[in-house]
Amino acid sequence: MLSPVPTTVRSADGFDRVVDLLAAGDPDAAAELFLTEQVGVPAPMVTGMRGNKTWPWIRTAAQALATAIPTARRLEIPGADHEILNHPELLEEHLVNFFA
Repeated sequence: MLSPVPTTVRSADGFDRVVDLLAAGDPDAAAELFLTEQVGVPAPMVTGMRGNKTWPWIRTAAQALATAIPTARRLEIPGADHEILNHPELLEEHLVNFFA
């Protein structure tokens, strides 16, 4: 049975290895390495994540909401990730336009 609690110890060079994989143009391997070695997600769970159809559904649902709500709009901001609030320069223009 897979444990929901991480049971691995983070490797000291894990961050550097993730950065190296990203620099080499392999974001899939970087994500897998990060999830398994740094977060402690069991490899079988990462495999399951890869086959998950959630992300396309989320985009479709977001577009449906943006279409249905008269004043709504959906944005995908290039360069943004889960930490968008740590990159206000990516968000600034969109917020200024929204509140104008």
